[in-house]
Order: sequence, then structure tokens, then C-alpha cells
Amino acid sequence: MKPNIRLNNGLHALCKHAAIFVSGAYCLTAPVSAQTTAEDEVIELSPFEVRADRDRGYIATTQISATRLQTEIRELPFFLSVVTPELIRDTGADTLDSMLRFVPGVQQRPQQAFYDTGFFMRGQEVNFIFRDGLRLFRSPAPDNVERVEVLKGPAAVLYGESAPGGGINFISKLPRWDNIASVELRADSFGYFSSLVDVNSVVRENNVAARMVVSGGYGDGWHDLETRRHWMVAPSVTFRYAPGSQLTLSLEHFENYRRNHLNNGFFAWNGPDDVGGVAPDGSSMRPIGIHPSMRMTDNPFANSYYDEFNTMLIGDLQHRFSQWITYRGVVAYSRGQAETAGAVVNDRPMRTNGAGGTLIDADVLNGQVMRVTTNFNSEAVLRNEVVLSNDRNSPIYVRTLLGMDYIDARFRLRRMANENRFNASTVGQQPFYLAYNARTGERFGLAVPGAVNLRDQELVTQTYEGNKRYGYYAISQIRMLNDDLNLLLGVRHHRLDRTNLANNTAVGKTSATTPQFGVSYNITAEITAFASYSESFRPQLGNDARGNPFSPLQGEGFDFGVKVSLLDDRVIGTISAFENTLTGLIRSDFSFQRPDGTFGGAFSSGEERSRGIDIDLMVEPFRGWQTILGVTFLDTEILSNTQQPQLVGLRTINSAKFYATAWTRYNFRETIEGLWIGGGISHVGGNRVTRYSWAFENSSYTLFDIAAGYSTEIGGLGVSAQINLRNVFDKNYFVHEAFPGRPRDLAISLRVEF
Repeated sequence: MKPNIRLNNGLHALCKHAAIFVSGAYCLTAPVSAQTTAEDEVIELSPFEVRADRDRGYIATTQISATRLQTEIRELPFFLSVVTPELIRDTGADTLDSMLRFVPGVQQRPQQAFYDTGFFMRGQEVNFIFRDGLRLFRSPAPDNVERVEVLKGPAAVLYGESAPGGGINFISKLPRWDNIASVELRADSFGYFSSLVDVNSVVRENNVAARMVVSGGYGDGWHDLETRRHWMVAPSVTFRYAPGSQLTLSLEHFENYRRNHLNNGFFAWNGPDDVGGVAPDGSSMRPIGIHPSMRMTDNPFANSYYDEFNTMLIGDLQHRFSQWITYRGVVAYSRGQAETAGAVVNDRPMRTNGAGGTLIDADVLNGQVMRVTTNFNSEAVLRNEVVLSNDRNSPIYVRTLLGMDYIDARFRLRRMANENRFNASTVGQQPFYLAYNARTGERFGLAVPGAVNLRDQELVTQTYEGNKRYGYYAISQIRMLNDDLNLLLGVRHHRLDRTNLANNTAVGKTSATTPQFGVSYNITAEITAFASYSESFRPQLGNDARGNPFSPLQGEGFDFGVKVSLLDDRVIGTISAFENTLTGLIRSDFSFQRPDGTFGGAFSSGEERSRGIDIDLMVEPFRGWQTILGVTFLDTEILSNTQQPQLVGLRTINSAKFYATAWTRYNFRETIEGLWIGGGISHVGGNRVTRYSWAFENSSYTLFDIAAGYSTEIGGLGVSAQINLRNVFDKNYFVHEAFPGRPRDLAISLRVEF
């Protein structure tokens, strides 16, 4: 049992001052349902919010991501998975990708920095993720994520620029209407130590709830010689000015620093014992394999760093004008910077290959040179939405969301000049080609030791661009036939204006209109059939080799299936068949000759298709035992590639044929109260193409996790301890290309609730 006591007077004083501060603002909200506080005060919840405290363990019944309105998951004509707070805690998830470990068909797509994590879903890249429904250039802080909703299939009507594979919405820890406080200490077997403080307080007399989430950590990473640290602060306050009125302000500031974190790509190996084969594109290059004695933690060249800091401020105002009209306004501003640098070499002498003068190693391909890249991003968002509805008891109930988005985004990229030139002709001319073996102290490359300042302004080129995005959308939910038939109709108009901010000149404009249709029907009280069609749209910046703007990425998707809720909601599941198509992919043409006589160029000519079956199942055989199961069967194919027709018919990059996940937890309610055990399995089946020109594929793998925890009460405080052993059998595997997966690690945590 969790204690629920009033927090100290200092925090309540803070909340009172917050109430005074915002009392002059005009606050807008819309109630929909009621929740009771510890003091038995009725709190009206907004239809724009979904509360994690309504979840039952791993089972969630409502969502916000598919319609931007609180809606029963069973009514949705889409495939949607929810990762609840309890599942995040039990699995020991400490990164964004680990939170999605047990969602079927979702794969990590790591970036060079190993932190700005992207994803593959339904065989296609998910280029943007969302925080509280807002698109992000950068990842939110994992310690401030309370819930994750994963929507499969195109979702451009609500989210604008998005991927046909789906959207991932990370929901933040915002104020609640109860008093909670917890402190958590965590450590893993690699030597990383962290802490998390989460405090929420309600000031009843002023109807104010305030929350503060703070975390920090320092220690070693799982790569050899890697060190890292982070810290995060996330205050938020919700103020109920009057019945039907609400203002929520939230801030998140997150900093992350890593040293010696890159494996440097030396896994692509061309030695006498190579295990490669013929490249998927039929090229005749020598086969590339994975070094047979490689360890996932190997990191002989640790000359890399990654510095990141992000700040995001959100103001959310809501108001119910009448029983039929509700308004919401959101203002958000985010600003972030990330700088990364690294080199890709090895511990053998380097030499020219005698052909083009390129300096390479005889046994290691995929070589790169020292490089520094810095990204600056800022984004201002204004969103206005109105919900119109008629009487809920009418034979035909209609709820319509009308909305407008305006986004002013600015992007600056700074990178080292000529960073990819590494050949004999530049010897002595480019002083920034340097590699350093942190283990032995040896230096390699063309630079004199100590001669390179990676932040030297003279070594840098930059791009500075601004984008203004406009979105106008409408979505209607229609219920009829005693709520057995549910229709969803939506449309969005997109517009993008690009500007070169370096000289303040217009670059170009892009626009499109995307529809969305869906229907669900309750065949019985336990079984619902559904079908949907939706589209996605994403402009692509830049011009092709002929100087023409790249075509936008456009996708369309079909879903149809059934949802079940059996045995008094002890078995809840969704099975869906889907087909997604994506056109306008940028592809390279290495035979294209430029006017200056050089070869190579990029064009938006690619088309891909993915289709398959998704299954998501949550089972609670009896109270105290919950299990989630997920399966994805996936078939992908390249339908068109004008520049490289030999790729047509091949599977898409990094798409497996079969995914299976399972996690279970059992509480010893009768024998040892407070004790629980759990475990999970995740399987990626079928070889995955790494790159079409590489002569090896990443093979199948299966990972096992186990966990245990114990909760009790000591001196009126709730105390819990937990242990997680991940990748129990220390499986070597690759999540994408030559990026290794996390090896076996042991994590322990101690949590005290006040």
C-alpha cells in the first residue's frame, strides 16, 4: 500500500505562490470526467488528457495519440500499443529505446551519437518522435517520460510531417491531483549511478497541483573507456482557475555528455576469416564480414565525444465555453544543441591502396576520418483547437476536432570542411585528420599530436535554414447504432515555406492535403472489427543533383483487423493486417556525371512497400499475474529505384521477417506479500540487410531478461527494491548496420515513497 500524506510546508508555499503568479491569466479548459483526490475533492479532467493512473498494471484502456482526444482504445480503427508506467518500471527501462523493447515490430535506429535514437516501425524509418503530441527534433529526457503510446500506420492528419510506419508519442510526467513524493537510486554493472526525485503536491484551497522531477547520473558506459553523465530538471504546474478552466505550464531542461562512446565502425572486417557473402545488390566487391573475435564492448579507438543540451517550455490552456464547445491553445518553445566528434580507424598502420590514393587499412573497411558536427535547433509552436459535439445521448453522436498548427523552426548545422577527404593528395594540407588510441596513447593519421582544435572556427562550414510550417486539420468521430458503429473522418492541409537564413532568401514552398478514414463495429460485446486508410507527408530539404527540390515523402496505409476484450477484460488484444507504401525516397546515382566532371548525385525516386500482420495481446489469468505478448510478421519490398534498378525486389534496410516479444510478471500475493518476479523475451527473426553494397547481413537474435522486486512499508514510508538482469545470456547482436546491441548488464534500484 502506498502512503499518501501531505508534503512539507515549503512545497505547499511554492504552490500557493504559483497560484498567485498565474491568477491574472485567462485560463481555458474542458472537463470530461471526474477523479477524486485524497481529500475527496472532485477534479474534472480534460478530454485532451489521458491519465496514467487509470491504467491497470500493463493494461491501458484509453489513449490520446490517435485522435488527440481521450478515447477508448477499443473504439479506434487503428493499431495502437501503450507502454504503461508500471511496464516501464518493471522492465528497468532507462532509455527511450528500452521503453519500446516489448512493443512488437519496433526496432532501434541508432545515430552516430548513440543517444539521438530513431526507430524502424513496420519496416520503415520513423524520422520524428513526439512529446505530448508535439513533434521533436531531439529526444525527451527518459526520466521525465510517464507513458508511451505507439500508433501504427500513417498519422499525418494529427501530426503533420510523419512516417507511414507510425508515430511514437512520449507522454511527460505532469501534475496529478494527489500528493506523491519518491526518491530512487539506481546503479548498473557497467558502473553508471543515477538518482531520480519526483514530487507532486496539491494545494486544495487554490486548486493548484505542482510537480518537480529531477534526475542526474555519472559513471561508465558499456563501451570500453566510455564515460557519461546527465542531469535533468522538469518543473510543471496545473492551475484550475474556475470550473471548466485550466492552465498547465511545464519546463524540461536536459543535458547529456558522453566521452569515448563510439565503436568506430571497425566491425566491418575484411580478413582471411571473413564470414561475408555476396552483396545483396549483386556487386562484385570482396565480401565483408564481422570479425570473429569481436566483442560488443570493444572500443580500441575511443577518440569521440558527444555534448547535448535541450530546453522545452510548454503552455497549455483549455476552456469549456459550453456543453458543446471546448477550446484548447498550446504554445511551446524548444531549443537544443548537440555536438559530436569521432574518428574511425584501427590500431594497425595505415597505407595507400595504390588505386585512388585513399588511406585505408588492409583489414578494415568503412573507414572515416576525424569529424566534428554541431546541430542547433529551435522551434516555436502555436496550436489552436476547438472541439464541437452534440448531446452524448443523441442517436447519432458527433465529436469534431478543428485545429490549426503554426511552427517556426530554425536549424543550423556546423561541420568540419572537407571532412570526408582522406587521400594521399591532402597529406600535409589538412591538419585535422587525427586518430588517437586512448588505451595506448598512440596517434595516427596526418596531424601532428596536439595540433587539432576540434572547435576551431576556421575548420568549419555551416548551413543556416528556417522553416515555417502551417497545418489546418479536422477530425470527426461519429457514433451511431447504440455506439456499435464508430466512424472517423479526417483531413489535413500541409504547407512548408523554406528560407535560407544566412542570406534571408526564400528557398521554396511545398504543400499537400492528406485524408484519413476509419470505421469500427462492435460485432459482439467482446469483439470489434475495424478498418482504416490514412496517408503521411514529409517535405525533404535540399535539392537533387540537377538542382531541383527533392520531392516530399508521401505514404499511404491500410489497416483492418479485430479487437477483443474477453473474460471481464482479463484478455485484451488487437490483430491487424496492414499494407504501407512510401514514395519519394532519396536514392544515390553513382553514375551521374556533374557539370564539373565529378560523379555521383542524389534523386528522390525510390518507392517501398511493407505489409504484414501485427498482434498485441494482454492477458491477466488471475489477479496478480499479467502477461503482454506481441508478434509482427513483416514483408517489405523495394518497388522502384530509377538510379539503382538492381535493388528492385529486395527487402528494405534493417527489416526482419518476424518479431516476437513477451513480458510477464507474477505477484506473490498469498505467500510473500510484496514480492514479485518477472521476465521477458524479444526475438528478431530473419536476416536483415545492413547496406545493399555490404556483403553481410545482420542475423536473427533472441534476448532474455529477468527481474524481481520487493515492496514493503518501513516507518510509514513505502520502500521497494528491484533487480533487472538484461540480455541474460550476453547475446552478441546488431540493432542496425554495424551498431552493436547492449550486452548483458545487471541493474539495481532502491525507491522510497513518502
